[in-house]
Amino acid sequence: MFVLRLLLRSLRNMPKVTYMQNFRDSWLNFEEFKQWLRKGPTDSTKAYCCFCKVSIGAKLFEIRQHAQAKKHIACIASVAQNHTIHFGRQPTKTEEQEVALALFALHILSLPWSNAAVERVFSQMNMVKTKLRNKMNLKSLNAILRIRYGLRRHGKCCHDYILPTKYLALVSSSAKYMESNDEVDEIISLL
Repeated sequence: MFVLRLLLRSLRNMPKVTYMQNFRDSWLNFEEFKQWLRKGPTDSTKAYCCFCKVSIGAKLFEIRQHAQAKKHIACIASVAQNHTIHFGRQPTKTEEQEVALALFALHILSLPWSNAAVERVFSQMNMVKTKLRNKMNLKSLNAILRIRYGLRRHGKCCHDYILPTKYLALVSSSAKYMESNDEVDEIISLL
């Protein structure tokens, strides 16, 4: 009696094994399923209704149950009114993988292939702002770097650059401290 109780208890605790029916290609030849039933695109234990655009369990009972559902009957009626059959093409697993691969490639190609330009700017910044000039503010550092890159862009050096007389006159006056965005933009455009 004790052994029987233990056996019953162990049977209750065992997980139930459920049967998973695979889709049978012979079902596609059934007259009642011919127009709308397709094999599941990614799962062999699923069927697909191309009218309702839903997956169904690949058991004959479930497929027949779906065929009698109100939604399915309404979908068939709407297709019959249009006199066209839309076989909603389901993406296959390989198509999904191709899309994922294409998105991955786009993400990779959008990354800069080199960070040399950024490293170059940091190198120039370290040459300008040395340990002796550690109190230099950001505005001055930015102005010096812009002048350096502006001269380099025009193929000139600070030794052979001729400063316009208009700006030489500003050096000796108090107007040099008056700053407006128009003047700064004009100076930058000259460089």
